[in-house]
Amino acid sequence: MKLEELWREYEKYLRERHFSRLTIRGRRIHIERFFSHLERLGVTEAAEISKEVLEGFVDKILGTRRVKDGGELRRSTISERIGAVKWFLAALHAREILKKDLSVFVDVRGKEFRLPKKILSEKEVEAFFAAAEDGSLHGSRNRMLLELLYGTGMRIQEA
Repeated sequence: MKLEELWREYEKYLRERHFSRLTIRGRRIHIERFFSHLERLGVTEAAEISKEVLEGFVDKILGTRRVKDGGELRRSTISERIGAVKWFLAALHAREILKKDLSVFVDVRGKEFRLPKKILSEKEVEAFFAAAEDGSLHGSRNRMLLELLYGTGMRIQEA
């Protein structure tokens, strides 16, 4: 199967799973980078994608510099670019378009862990919780939600 046909299959897969237009567009950009890499190597068919080709792509991404200042890419950017290709390959294998699951050869680097610039003191955290509570039922609910979010590290969307 030709590379552009692979993209159409993957796009169909993403739409079936209700991915947003922006997510699909972002994935398209990353997959086009991957396709450019494949074309430079003379790879035009899905069957020609190998472990070595994928390792070369990952090495290329790791060696990429930012256009604006020549600095290294952030880990999150690297992870996003490589992850898009990993999901692409896994989806095509799930649809039985690729015979082998090539996604296992793509190593996604985790996001770098950064500590917050300012850590609140215990007194500041307690004042934050107390500000949410106004003596009403809603105030108590709000405080409990804030404590849940703070204590577990959950995002607001997860609460």
